[in-house]
Amino acid sequence: MDQSVRLPIFLLMLTLFLVFYPYLHQQFPDQVAILEGFFFLLMLTGVSLLTEEKNLKIFMVLLAASILIGIFISGITESLLILTIVLMGELIFFIILFIKLLNFIFQHREVTISSLYSAITSYLILGIVFAIFYTLVGTLSSTLFHYTAGAQPILNIFPHPSFFSDALYFSFVTLSTLGYGDWIPVFGPIKMIAALEAIIGQLFIAILIARLVTMHKTTKVTNH
Repeated sequence: MDQSVRLPIFLLMLTLFLVFYPYLHQQFPDQVAILEGFFFLLMLTGVSLLTEEKNLKIFMVLLAASILIGIFISGITESLLILTIVLMGELIFFIILFIKLLNFIFQHREVTISSLYSAITSYLILGIVFAIFYTLVGTLSSTLFHYTAGAQPILNIFPHPSFFSDALYFSFVTLSTLGYGDWIPVFGPIKMIAALEAIIGQLFIAILIARLVTMHKTTKVTNH
């Protein structure tokens, strides 16, 4: 199975995760095995994209397995330290995946369906990276964020922060500069990171489009 097949499969899995995970987390908060199994499956599908680097692939599989085990251990022990380590592991996992996808795009000299899949997937992963970061800081102190639409909900931290679903929503609303304003950061540095995410979201699209257009023009000139 080559990259042109793996990429759309991962993109499909990623889309299903973003659409259904928040709903499942809200409707079935006690079904940890199903919820985190879904998350683990997403990570394994992402690992399949790392075809040429065996050592990195092994590292990522071990990291994904460690994250899953850590989630269950944090649920049993209710250890904030273990949960923090788990979230940091998730950050590392998706940052590596994001970098590898960008590298795939910029290494290619022509626009292919795979490079387009990589561009879309890397943008979605960028939103997940910020969502995990917000979850991490929200786990350490839930007062860093404020809900303007209704009362502040009761946030369960273990075995996996229930506001990860809200963090996904907030991250993509910020990344796309949509900004509904129903969930806002109230701590100065987090405000600036959210603003930075919005700036990165716009620059990312602009730079990526410029790169794809350049690749397309270069291909046309070379063919002529």
